[in-house]
Formats: sequence, C-alpha cells, structure tokens
Amino acid sequence: MVLPTLWEKTSIGEFDGVVWFRKRVEIPSVCLGKDLTLHLGPIDDMDETYVNGKKVGEMMKDGFWKTERVYAIPNSVVSDSVLQIAVRVLDTQGGGGIWGDGKAMFLSCDSSQTKIPLEGAWKYLPVAEYRAGIFWVYGANDNQFNNRPKLPIDFSGYTPTALFNGMISPVVPFTIKGAIWYQGESNTDKPALYKQTFPAMIADWRKAFHQGDFPFYFVQIAPYAYGGETNSQLLREAQLQSLKIKNTGMAVTLDIGNPKDIHPANKEEVGRRLALWALAKTYGKKVACSGPLYKSMKIVKGTIVLSFDQAGKGLVLRDQDTDQNFTLAGEDRIFRKAQVKLDGKKLVVSHPEIQRPLAVRYAWSDTAQGTLFNKEGMPASSFRTDAWR
Repeated sequence: MVLPTLWEKTSIGEFDGVVWFRKRVEIPSVCLGKDLTLHLGPIDDMDETYVNGKKVGEMMKDGFWKTERVYAIPNSVVSDSVLQIAVRVLDTQGGGGIWGDGKAMFLSCDSSQTKIPLEGAWKYLPVAEYRAGIFWVYGANDNQFNNRPKLPIDFSGYTPTALFNGMISPVVPFTIKGAIWYQGESNTDKPALYKQTFPAMIADWRKAFHQGDFPFYFVQIAPYAYGGETNSQLLREAQLQSLKIKNTGMAVTLDIGNPKDIHPANKEEVGRRLALWALAKTYGKKVACSGPLYKSMKIVKGTIVLSFDQAGKGLVLRDQDTDQNFTLAGEDRIFRKAQVKLDGKKLVVSHPEIQRPLAVRYAWSDTAQGTLFNKEGMPASSFRTDAWR
C-alpha cells in the first residue's frame, strides 16, 4: 500500500479493525549506532510501533487521530544498515490508517541533518475486523481476509438510510420535546445541496414523529483549516439560512473553535448556547439566545452601514485594536480588510481606498474567528451582503 493514505481509499475499502504495516529501510553508515527519530505523521486511530522487533512508541487512546506520531529509536536498536519498521494500526470507526502529508513520514538521524523518507510502498496485512463491538481475528494468511464473508454493499455511516434506520427510526414511536443537532463538516464540499437536504431532513423528522413543528436547535460548524478548495463559510451560510425554518435556532461557535481540530474541545459552551435557545424559545425564559444576525446594509458617503436583528442591548467588537475579520469590496469586487466602527446597534464599515463600496463580508473563510458580539455576549454568525461567486 502506498502511504500515507486512509485505507478506505485502497482495495481494503470500508473496514474497521487492525492492520499491520511493515517497511524495511536502509540507513546510511553515518547513522549506524546513533539515536534516530521516527516520524510517521498522524494515524487514525491508534497504533503500536516497533523497530527491529522493539517497541519504540504507542498511542492507544482514542481521539488522537490527528496527532502526528514521533518516536525515539535508541541507538541500541540501530545496529544494522537495514531497519524493519512495523506499525500495528487499530481503527474502530470512520477512516483508518497512516495518513496525512507524505513529507511528515521520515527517519531522522539526531547526530546529523540526514532524513530518510518513508513515504511510498509499505507491506500490509489486515489481521482483525471490528464488527458489532467485537474483533474477529484472522490468521497470518491474508487469504482469510480476502475470502471473509462480505456485505453485498459497503455499509457505513455514509451509506444511504443507515443512520436514519439505525438511530432515528427506532425511537420514532416515543414522545420527544425537541431535537438538537451537531453536524455539517462532511458536507462542506456541497453547501448548495445542504440548503436542500438539511431543511428536508428537519421536515422529515417532524413528519415521522407526528408532533408538529417541534423545536429543532442546531450548531453551526466551527472554524477549521480544511485545506484544499474547501470554503466552509458557504456551509455556515447554508446553516444560517436554515433559521428561516419555523421553530429553529442556531448556536454559533465562531469564537470557540480550533482551526487545528475539527472537533473543538469546548463542548460545555456549545451545550450552554443550545440550552439558551431551549430556555428562551421552548420554555419562555427571558434570556438572550442569539448573537447579532445580519439584516440589511445601506451605502452612506463612502461607507456601508450594517443593521442587525438580535443586536440585544448593543453591539460589541472584541479586541478593537486587532483585525476584526471584516472585508469590503467596491466595483472591482476585490475584498480588502476593512475598518469597522460601532454605531449603537449598527456597524459602519469603510476602507480608505474604496470610495464606492458595494459589499461586506464578515469572518468569510474556513478559519476566521468571531469578533462581533452583542452586549449579552452572544457571537454573530459569519455573513456576506453579496451573492457573488
């Protein structure tokens, strides 16, 4: 198998379980008898790693699928010009394997600048499959893996009907008060489709439970460095527009995300913001549940004045001496970092080189952090005033 890659992208296909990877590496004479460092990049999910039969490191706790593995190899192991690296990878859900950037896979000699690349072909052998909470162990012969009983289709959380029939349909007979929903990262490549599927799902659940338009409160995805051509702000926009659906609410997380972790750790605050929606809209408590929501714009003397719903007692810009993540464009449609001033419950946006402004965008990127709040401490969603491509 050519590494790095998720094994779902190879002939293994959809698979949860244990796979051994092995590679023999020739090292230069300058590194013989010297301490080495093994860099494998991130491993999804867990691993035990050996060099010449000696364990040099492990990460056997769940949740570290994005953590790069860096293990020290003592000089006592480096007694021959050929090293055999063996990595036991265990994955219990979703993608699995040694993945990431190929440049992150290498051996380094601590006493010199020598780097030995490890990207490329590795031998591999699946030895156990994880199904229904049980490991089904194969023998050493890889034919046992190839000849194992297989489902007629690849079955996973991405298989149509699997999640609904497995998780929602069984509880449909029960009475519920409402729903909270945290999802969207895997849909960032199809934001236009999400504008159709998300409202359709809400409508379908409400139809299935026969309890009218019950409350549906959801979380807007947090900032994350997706990389590539992803524009996750368009997915956040689709979620923002879903507030038009009756009896919905959205918890914004622009200020509590982690651009390096798609699952940011501050879940307590996410839960608190969802609870505020329920307290305000379902239980009638007088609490602020939403941050400012862009309402309209007006061009005034070379500036754009923005108006908001849910401005509460007024607007607040966090860290006013730093970049506020607002950009402004004129007739050339080139967005430049803008100057922003507070005007009660409105914002005045300008740029010294743009005399005829046409559009404003706020936090309009994968990783932009939230800087706009109301005085009640609730953050605003990212937004744009234009519909340009």
